[in-house]
This record gives sequence, structure tokens and C-alpha cells, in this order.
Amino acid sequence: MNKNLIFSFIICVIFFITLESVARFFTVPGAAHYIEQRIMEEGLTAQKPKGEYRVLMFGESTMHGNHLFPKSTIGKWVELYLGNLIGPQQAKHVKVVNLGRCGASSDYISQAFFDTIAYKPDLVIFYTVHNDFIELENRQLILNPKSLSVRMSDFFEMLLKKSCFVSAVKRMYIKIKMKRKKDKQMSRDSAMEWFDERTRAPHNKNTDLLEPKGDDFGRVQAHWENNVKMIINVAQKNHIPVIFLEGAAKYKEYEPFESVHAKTLTDDQLMSWNKYYETAEEQFKNKNFAQAVISYKQSLEVDPEYALTYFRLGECFEQLSDYELAKKYYFLANEKDRFPIRAPGVVNQFYDQLAAQNLSAVHVVKTQELFDQYSAYGMVDSDLILDQIHPTIKGQSLIALEIVKWLSAKKEINSSLVWNWDQLESMEELEQGLNIDRDFEFLVYIYSARYVGRYNQKAIEYLKKALAIKPASIAAQSHLAWIYWSMGDEQEAIKLYRDLGPRDPAAATKFFGRHPEIATKVNLEK
Repeated sequence: MNKNLIFSFIICVIFFITLESVARFFTVPGAAHYIEQRIMEEGLTAQKPKGEYRVLMFGESTMHGNHLFPKSTIGKWVELYLGNLIGPQQAKHVKVVNLGRCGASSDYISQAFFDTIAYKPDLVIFYTVHNDFIELENRQLILNPKSLSVRMSDFFEMLLKKSCFVSAVKRMYIKIKMKRKKDKQMSRDSAMEWFDERTRAPHNKNTDLLEPKGDDFGRVQAHWENNVKMIINVAQKNHIPVIFLEGAAKYKEYEPFESVHAKTLTDDQLMSWNKYYETAEEQFKNKNFAQAVISYKQSLEVDPEYALTYFRLGECFEQLSDYELAKKYYFLANEKDRFPIRAPGVVNQFYDQLAAQNLSAVHVVKTQELFDQYSAYGMVDSDLILDQIHPTIKGQSLIALEIVKWLSAKKEINSSLVWNWDQLESMEELEQGLNIDRDFEFLVYIYSARYVGRYNQKAIEYLKKALAIKPASIAAQSHLAWIYWSMGDEQEAIKLYRDLGPRDPAAATKFFGRHPEIATKVNLEK
């Protein structure tokens, strides 16, 4: 019996080895499910056509394109510029593949690169900036060691991923699933379920905050830096040039998410701080910005850790037209934020140090400096950043142009290429190639309103833009109604809910069942 089992096992092993050997002639090892799907969607093949120059782009939502995906991404803009500068026929030989993913950590991004080296990229571009610090799930994975069972599961998953045969079978499954998958994107005209803020999980102040320069902060920073260094090492070993994009953010308009007092503050000091801060707030409210600066600075002398104080000083200095100081204090507000939405300053400091090393075939695009250069008074606003961190179409185009300039200067694609820089079209002219219509703009505003979360005034701004395109949108109206209700503007909220109810009775019944306090007010107003 045992001999039969051993013999059967040996036959199975030989059979698998044979299949694996054959598979390696036709395909490459696997990658994460999402990466495999994107490879199929982008038409990237295991066999590289002769004369093709491959650019693989990895990163988080900024690289992915976020709300502007799939119509406008950094990769799409690289293609537009290439078509304009070297001509459509030559540009066809450049394959730009966007493998960015929303929410991706540096672990995911670096592994995606390692798993796709078999596709023989000629250039790899990375945007890994925010998510190790701002995405709570990513941060917890860094700070909490994996259990033995999870590590074993990861190990066996890695072994299966390295098998060309298993990966080929997996790709067939993904392809079938992609064909059957229904489009889950928000329907442009459908009556979606009403917006309900209770579906958003709140953060826990006791466990989710990240103290600037604290032990946890240091561990996250070191983990992220190590992944960037590994990317460089692997790229150099495989003779692949690499471009890193520094972080870009809009520091004004969005106050810190979580301001916390210094731990050492005594009761007397807190009373003193409150006195200065309340005075400053009153002066700020009355637009007496010069006096408010004095009072805010007095409060900082008592407690230099409270993030919102720095943000208010930024607003004051902006009103006083001292833009350099405004920029400085907006940045410091982000540095003190205990639940960061934008990456801390150490990220771009690390990239600056990397750029100063002048490593072979490693280039750094200083994105924040680039955006500052193209912004009024040197402070990035909504012209280049859609929310806090995601570039607008114009912002994406600026980043792409820097990449294309590097390709041109290094003569990377083909040394004999003629680059017609004197014929470079404007961003507005090239943008027409993206075919962005009003329906797509509507979706961008809807998703942006959801992304900015608790920043009500910004969400209202986006929703009003969405309603200007589609005045009868249930998605926009229900979200706007909820914001007004949460802000205490019951009159505006009730007006919207009364209009929504008859147009979507089923959703109204469901929503008012969850919120009887709103239903009562709506019925009383009838």
C-alpha cells in the first residue's frame, strides 16, 4: 500500500515537473490577482516584440489615477506626449503599462515589481509615498507581526506564484472571471442607494493615531525606506532604469484630521493654552489676522504639538499675503497631524537624499517642487491637486512631461529618434485625446465628495458641481442632504429628502427606517 502511494506520488511529481517545464517555454511566473488582471487589460505579453520599449508603472492611487481612472492617468499622459513629440508611428513601439493600485502599500508595490521583471521592462516608474503612513490597514500590517500560520500561508502562496503552470491556469480563471464580471462601476443614470455616513467606519483614537517621530512612526518609516531600497537593488541587478516620483500634496484648504495636545501639558498650562487659543479664534473669526497670529503663537509657546494651531497660522499668513510663511505653517500642520491624510515630510526628504546620491540609472522627479512652481504664490491648490493628494488632469500631465523629458534627455527609447519639442502642443490640446465627457466629470465629482469624507464644505463643493451636470442625481442629492443634516442645517436637508422620497420610494423606505429621526422631521414638514 505504501509502495503504491509512493509510486503514485513520484508519478504526480514527474507529471507536474513536465508540465512546469513545458509551461516555462510559453509563459512567465505569476503575480497578484489584480496585477494579472491589469496585465491582461493592458495587453502585456510574455514575449516582448522586437523593437518594443516597455515602461511599467507601479504605485498607489496617484499612479493608478484614482477618480480619473481609466480616462486620465500619468501613463495616459506619457503616451499622449510621446505621440505628439516623436510621432504616432514611433510611439506605437513604446508600451506603457499602468500597474498602480488604490490603497497599495510599499510591500505590494515592490512585490508587484519583482513579480513582473519577467516581462522585461526597459524602465520602471514608482509612486510609493502616502499609503504606508495614512492607510490604517497597511500601517497595522507593518506594526503587528504576522502569525506563524499567516507566514506559512504567504510562503506557499509565493511558491504557487513562482510556478508557470499554476500561474497559467490561474490566468485562464481570471480571464473567464473578467468576461463574466458585470460592470460594477456606478451607473451614470441609475438611482443608487442613498448615501449613509454610518457605513463609514470611524477611527479609534486609542489605537489608530500615529505620533510624529514616535516609535511606531519610526518603524513604519524604516519599513517603507527598506522597500524602496530593495526596489533599487533589484532594478540595478536587472539593469533596469528606475524613476521615483516624490510625493505631491495640497496642504491648504484641508485642516489636520486629528489634533492632539502634548502629553506633558499640565492643567494650568491647558487653561493658559485655552485662553490664548480662544482669543485667537475670535480674532480669526473677525478677520483680525495680524492679532490672531500673535495669539496663536502664544498658544504654541504653551503647546507646540496641537496641529490645528499651525493650520490656522497658515490661513492667517495667506490672508496677510505672506505666502512663504503660510506655506511653512500649512506643512507643519500636516507634520503634527496624528491621523495623517498626507505623507509626512520624511518621505520627500528620503527621496531628496536619494537624488543627491546620483545613483546610476536612478532618477527622482521632485513632484512637490514641480507643483509649487506651477501654483499661484508657490502654494499648490485645486488647479493641480483634486483633493488632498490626488493630482488633477493638469497635475498628471505635468508629472508625465517630466518623465518624457527624462526619456528624451537620456535617449532611452531609441538614440536616433527625433524629438520635436518645438512642436509640443499645449496641455489643453492634448487633453482632447482623453475624450473626457460630462458624464465622466459627474462621476469624478461624486467620488471626490465621498473621498474627502468629513470635510463637509469641500464635499458640498464637489456635490454642487455634480448637480450642475445632473440636477436630478439621487446619488448627489442624498449625499448633500446627509451633509446638511449632519451640519445641523435641517431645513436644507429636509427640502432635499422630501424631493428624493417620491422619486425613489423603495430606497426612501429603507433609509428612513434606519433614520427615524429624519423621517419624523420630514413628515412634520409636509
